[in-house]
Amino acid sequence: MAIQRFEALKEVANRHYEVYHRPEGKISDYYGENVFGVEEMRAQLSAEVFERLINCIERGEKIPAEVSLPVQVWNFGDELAMINLGGEVVVDYSIRLKNELGAEHLWINAYSNDVPCYIASRRVIREGGYEADFSMYCYDKPSPLAEDAEDIIATAVHEMIPASFKLKRDTTNHQEVIVHQDDGSLHLIAAYANATGPNIKYMPEWKAFGWFTTDDQAEWKVKVDNAGKYEVYLTYSVSDNEAGKSFAFGSGSKQLKGKVSKTGSWFTYTKKKIGLLNLSPGVQKMVFKSNSPGKGAMLDLAEVTLVPVK
Repeated sequence: MAIQRFEALKEVANRHYEVYHRPEGKISDYYGENVFGVEEMRAQLSAEVFERLINCIERGEKIPAEVSLPVQVWNFGDELAMINLGGEVVVDYSIRLKNELGAEHLWINAYSNDVPCYIASRRVIREGGYEADFSMYCYDKPSPLAEDAEDIIATAVHEMIPASFKLKRDTTNHQEVIVHQDDGSLHLIAAYANATGPNIKYMPEWKAFGWFTTDDQAEWKVKVDNAGKYEVYLTYSVSDNEAGKSFAFGSGSKQLKGKVSKTGSWFTYTKKKIGLLNLSPGVQKMVFKSNSPGKGAMLDLAEVTLVPVK
């Protein structure tokens, strides 16, 4: 019975398909109909790939219908999770996982433990092209991945990653009154600020304001119970090219001014002391904004922290 199946497969492989023009749609649509047409395979595939597939058919070997992909998660306490994905993984997986789990404590690697093929996302599979189509033949795969491959991989990561990395995060900013923590500090986080300006946007994956330009500002409503001096710390990131613009932070006439120092990149957040403020009691509006005469990007702003001076 097996021999009959192999003979039938060979018979199909030797059928001649006349193709008068290549469709303008996805390449996978084109190959889906002609993948076992020997002449089309010879014309479209490299000699090496063509020979491997024909030899596979001649030997009666099963053409794989599935891909085995290693997925591994290492966590370093609750501070960092390293996600190791096998294969040549497209960037959509990094974007999705960081949006879902938080870019500030994820490190995503590809080419980990095995490289069975390109790992295209749903978007790339629908678009077709090299990663979704041509590359699969180079890896001895007969077709693109199914579109649900992205969900299968993302689900595997969610099942493996510790619960502390799956805490619900704000998807947008909404102003809330900032109150003292048990140690007396005040944490002015981006999620609890009101953002005004033409460019500024809240980035939930970073818990920060991005696209913060010299025309934008962030405002917090802060309830100060304990008057006195506070050390002020800024948690932010900025590219070296855009660093150096002046800022102002404070409430009313009590303003702290300085310059945005380099952090190395937009993806490298740092916490830096920027000065002292003497705060009066009561609910007040605190604003972080540009104090620079120039125009352009300022920084990505995650938090302003006020710590009482003992």
